[in-house]
Amino acid sequence: MDDTSPQFGHQQENLLSRAGIYELLARLILKELDEETLVLFESPRWKRLFNLCDIHPPEPTEALVESLAIDYCRVFIGPNQHCPPYQSVWNSGQLASELMDSMSQFQDFIKPRSESSIKDHFGIQLEMMAFILVFQNQNPQERGSNLAKHFFNSHVQWGQRLMAAATKRSDCEFYQKTFNMAAKWIAHETQHFNSPEQAPKK
Repeated sequence: MDDTSPQFGHQQENLLSRAGIYELLARLILKELDEETLVLFESPRWKRLFNLCDIHPPEPTEALVESLAIDYCRVFIGPNQHCPPYQSVWNSGQLASELMDSMSQFQDFIKPRSESSIKDHFGIQLEMMAFILVFQNQNPQERGSNLAKHFFNSHVQWGQRLMAAATKRSDCEFYQKTFNMAAKWIAHETQHFNSPEQAPKK
């Protein structure tokens, strides 16, 4: 992992830090930023997460908010050459019921805070990943389970392709750096979840 990726290992005490990174990325990808959210990012908790990711939050000015909104729409909404943030589109070229069914099964016990009419939105999946890690932090007996690995491999790992494409599509330095960092972070987490140390305990 290079200097653009969060700098910490995967000891159990870092579960909350990892969850925080997923939560931050979810917030940046779920919807365009507004002034209220940018002001919120100036709080100590969010500043710590931005620092951990080596990203500087934008200044909450009207001009910058407008610029970010235009770039967000260019990347994720279109109308042309955009990067749809939906797993089934990337896997099969269209919204697919099989992935929706899988997400519905996970959402029976993992409730995301945000809502999306399309369940396999990458931002929702990142939010759910954060929830799983927080749950494991609060319940040490669950840290040996395969829930986080299974959900990551099923519904988060694919996002590395999305973030790599979004980095190229974006014209905004803030989003370029954010999406690039996200792609590298997911690659790092892929190595973590699929390392021999993470094999099921017999």
